[in-house]
Amino acid sequence: LRFAAVFALAVGCAISWASSEQDPLEALNVEEDACAAGDEECSLSLRQLRGEQTSASVAEHKFRDPEEGEGDDDDDDEKNDGDDEGDDEDEEEMVRGEFCCQHGQGMGDWDHSDVGASCYPSSKPEPFDFCDDQSACDGECNGTWIIGFCAYNATGGSDDPCAVELNAQGTGYSYTGSPSRDVMNASCAASESACGGCNGTFCHYFKSPIY
Repeated sequence: LRFAAVFALAVGCAISWASSEQDPLEALNVEEDACAAGDEECSLSLRQLRGEQTSASVAEHKFRDPEEGEGDDDDDDEKNDGDDEGDDEDEEEMVRGEFCCQHGQGMGDWDHSDVGASCYPSSKPEPFDFCDDQSACDGECNGTWIIGFCAYNATGGSDDPCAVELNAQGTGYSYTGSPSRDVMNASCAASESACGGCNGTFCHYFKSPIY
């Protein structure tokens, strides 16, 4: 009978807690004070119920945390993947400008009349490298310095007279913009101002190497 009374008391605590914000453990502590003085069996029963309540709370906490952690990790992974993709796009960006076609032990191009377009992409130094300088290119780097070409807006050209693209063999670039141009030592290709005097558009090649 005493245990039944204690059990009923604990159920009452649970019902009271469900309808209020009081911690159930605090409720059990309060009810333990209601046990008759010296009634060890009553106090022991309430302590056992309080231990079961504590174990249930801990188990619920342990069950919930892993799911929350996994969600946070997934969000972090997606963010990192996005950063990586942004880094890859930056690395693949091709730069235009004057460049050095390095000849090394042989020739760095396959058409001496148009070295700018026929320079092997792997024969170009990295931008801002030692050989990416006209004086170094003409001297120690044993190369040909290319400044660009002069394109004319002839009928049939694309919207961009300076457009070029890597050829099918990957050995140089093909002109896909204006079909009419001056290159290398032609007077109109000597500089941007000279090209403008010829009613053309001065263009730069891609200077970034491809390996």
